[in-house]
Amino acid sequence: MQNRDLSPEDYEMLLRLDERVQRKTINTNVLDTLETIDVNDKHLDDQCTICMEKYQDGQQLKLLP
Repeated sequence: MQNRDLSPEDYEMLLRLDERVQRKTINTNVLDTLETIDVNDKHLDDQCTICMEKYQDGQQLKLLP
């Protein structure tokens, strides 16, 4: 599959394979220990380094280590 174009059937097969992968999640106790900040005017020009979306006023952010 590396040296050819993907077909719709290939895409469907990849989706089915991905369904079998167990998702990794963070323990809520660990999540609760992360610092939370409220987005205000000084953050509005910044964006999330994960999803690349700009922050919106009033959002709450968890600061990752």
